[in-house]
Amino acid sequence: MTAAAGSKLVPEIFCEYGEITRAALAEYLPSKEPRRYLYDLLADYPHRAGKMMRPSLCIATARAFGARPDEAIQSAVSIELLHNALLIHDDIQDESEERRGDRRCTRSMGFRWRSTRATH
Repeated sequence: MTAAAGSKLVPEIFCEYGEITRAALAEYLPSKEPRRYLYDLLADYPHRAGKMMRPSLCIATARAFGARPDEAIQSAVSIELLHNALLIHDDIQDESEERRGDRRCTRSMGFRWRSTRATH
C-alpha cells in the first residue's frame, strides 16, 4: 500500500465506523421521557459535523485485535455517549454559546440553565 492510499484509507474507515456508531447510538437512546431533558441532548452532538474519533478508535482497536465491528459497537457507543455528556456539562459550566460551529445543544433546544459552578 502506498502512503497516498493509506492516507485515504483511514478517513474512509473512520467515516464508516462513525456511521455505524451513529446508527447504533440512535437505537440506544429511548424515545420516552425524560427524552427532551436528557436523551435529545445526548443525541444532538453526534449528528453535527464531528469526526466520531473516539468511537472510531475503539472499533479500529478492536479490529486490530481480531474483533468484528459489531463486537465493539456497544463500547464505541458508550464512549461517544460519555463524551457527549461531558460536552454538555462543559457547555453548561463555561456558559458557551457555540459548539462545533452551531449553537450549543442546550441553547438550541430552548434550555436556559443557570450555571452551578463546582468548586475546585
